[in-house]
Amino acid sequence: MLRFKRKNFFKTINFKIALVFALLLLITLEIVGAIFVKQLESKNIQDFKQSVQIPTYIDNSLSEQLTVSSTRKANGQIRMLMKSKLLTAKEQFVGRVMLMISQ
Repeated sequence: MLRFKRKNFFKTINFKIALVFALLLLITLEIVGAIFVKQLESKNIQDFKQSVQIPTYIDNSLSEQLTVSSTRKANGQIRMLMKSKLLTAKEQFVGRVMLMISQ
């Protein structure tokens, strides 16, 4: 008798409506997740390209320092420029992390 009721339960309209609703919800969540991942990926790629790109002022400063006849002085200036670039990159990263945390 119990087996008969189980078979009937899976054939009822209430079960079918609930199943369709659950599957639609699952599909919707999958689509939203895929869109979110795609946007996050493109944003991360854009941020990476921007962080790797050397700013114009550093590029100009490096070319000026490479033309200097004093190697020691030029190397010191180049080190200073690269440290300032790393500091600004770290500051930008910390700013992005703080912005993400605040949201």
